[in-house]
Amino acid sequence: MRHVIILSCFLVLAGTVFAQEVLSAKETGKASVEGRVIKEPGGELVKKAIIELIGQDQQENGNYTATSDQEGHFQIHGIEPGRYQMFAERTGFIEVDQKRRRSRGLYLSFSAGQELQDQTLHMMAAAALTGRVLDEDARPMAHTLVEVWQANAAGRYLHTIDQHDAPLDPNFTGCGHTLTDADGHYRFITIKPGCYPWRNHHNAWRPAHIHFSLFGPAFATRLVTQMYFPGDPLLASDPIYNCTADEEARKRLISVFDWDTTVPETALGYRFDIVLRGREQTPMEGSE
Repeated sequence: MRHVIILSCFLVLAGTVFAQEVLSAKETGKASVEGRVIKEPGGELVKKAIIELIGQDQQENGNYTATSDQEGHFQIHGIEPGRYQMFAERTGFIEVDQKRRRSRGLYLSFSAGQELQDQTLHMMAAAALTGRVLDEDARPMAHTLVEVWQANAAGRYLHTIDQHDAPLDPNFTGCGHTLTDADGHYRFITIKPGCYPWRNHHNAWRPAHIHFSLFGPAFATRLVTQMYFPGDPLLASDPIYNCTADEEARKRLISVFDWDTTVPETALGYRFDIVLRGREQTPMEGSE
């Protein structure tokens, strides 16, 4: 009989401890949020993005972090009630809103026990674009004016002629300029442009590209070319890229991925050297 009483007491005690553990796991009075991170354009899921939830009242709320999984999904539990800013970070990407404009994240308010679901964070590829301007003997062309212009991440130019049904980004003009330094180097931080339909032929799409313009001592010496990104499947069917007959010359229009110029948590690096003359000259518009 004594053994039965002891066993009964043990079962009651174990049940009490188990119930306490369940209540603790649920973290009664705390909130939670879950969602996904997707890449724009296209909606591809982004894995290994760092999700940060920053409390606006640091004394009351605090900060929380999570990492998106292989399916781009994330979860944060045990959140103190209050107001927070949530944003995503990953090297080579910047955060944008649903219209692909630069974003500062989501502002969320949590009440005790609230469970927010289906939150979506949008990101798009950024690019740190560097290179050198050289002559035919690989000597640097110092103090050369380099201009770039491009479509935004949705594949649309900020120009009245471009009426493509894609959103404009009020925070991105799509153009910039700089001077090369004494060693011929230039550098731009931009976004990776989107491809876009251009109706040249049936189902025609232009690959992602950036226009380059280089000026010598006078405007009459202006040279114009286009830079493409490595691995783009649209290059094979693009008539503008393929109008350069020589295959080796076409390859000189494609930038090279560069770890050394990649900006941590901001932009992937691409190198595009421009040779103005000689056998290794970068193909220019109107040069053939």
